[in-house]
Amino acid sequence: MNAMLAGLLLAAAGAATAQLPAGDDVVFRSTGPEFCAEVQRRVAGTQQPLRNVVHDTFESFVQSKPSVQPLEPQQFVEYADADRTQPRRISCKLKTADHINAVYGSGAAATDESENACREINRATVLAVFRGLDAGARARVAVPPHRFMLDGDENRIMGSGWVEPYPFVYAGAEGTVHLHAKSLLVFWGDWRWKLAPDRFRGTHYCHLIAPEYARALMTGELSAPALAAGGN
Repeated sequence: MNAMLAGLLLAAAGAATAQLPAGDDVVFRSTGPEFCAEVQRRVAGTQQPLRNVVHDTFESFVQSKPSVQPLEPQQFVEYADADRTQPRRISCKLKTADHINAVYGSGAAATDESENACREINRATVLAVFRGLDAGARARVAVPPHRFMLDGDENRIMGSGWVEPYPFVYAGAEGTVHLHAKSLLVFWGDWRWKLAPDRFRGTHYCHLIAPEYARALMTGELSAPALAAGGN
């Protein structure tokens, strides 16, 4: 798996998120019902009115599709515990910028949507979590932001491949923590998908680290799991 991914070191804690609008990073400090809404705004570079749809079960999330009109991203949170108090991963189903522009007009969204946008949201989350710590906690972190390694988005074009389990967080060399972003990206204007049903086109999905999990790894409360042989 590593040969297919670009391991990128996080910039210094104050660095801006590349290719994404600044926005209010408070959203990325804790898991909430507007998490994927802000991800949609940043990834597509849009301020169109939207409604974030939050699913209670993975099954209903898998069956869902994001809507462009009305603009409705979809969200599901995976928890580490049965009581659903420890968010681990947040999955977002989004609409692409070119689809938003096709429906709402040129300029409704950015035109240079990054193919590594999921990775960049992980970057925004780690930096937001670090900025949310007090000075004492920042000085004591076990894994500072520059020790988080961002693997480039591994893009799938079929939902079945995107929902398969995979190591989205794993321990790297010399105390680093890798965040492995897996996306599903099908641009609305991609000629290869012109004959596909509209609901499959103009979609951008991301699996993302939950802020609470990033904080636990950063402070040393939890350790990243080792990568199993074969990368699974």
